[in-house]
Amino acid sequence: MKQLMCLLVLCSAVSVPADAPANERLDIALKAYRLAATGYREGNVPQEVVAMWSTRAWEIQKAAGAPSAGADYVFRMKELENVATARAKDGRANALEQLNAQFLRLEAELAAKKK
Repeated sequence: MKQLMCLLVLCSAVSVPADAPANERLDIALKAYRLAATGYREGNVPQEVVAMWSTRAWEIQKAAGAPSAGADYVFRMKELENVATARAKDGRANALEQLNAQFLRLEAELAAKKK
């Protein structure tokens, strides 16, 4: 229940208008990603929320033509995978959560190659 409440608060706190300038949208997406990543590390935010904000940041970067968009996206997903692996090792996550993070990282690598 606590995780669901954190998720709802996070999503409502970072509502982004579709017509907001790309740099403002990117700033918000990256702040939300960092907040979600910290929450996931602490066990308070679901992994999917971290991936969602990372993907949003990537889409904004890609649309703006940022040359580092793909590499940044892959880096964030590798970071998620590393945290999931550490959480699985110490018993705070299960093997499925770790495999999901590995899959998300592979998806990011494929997406980054396609540009």
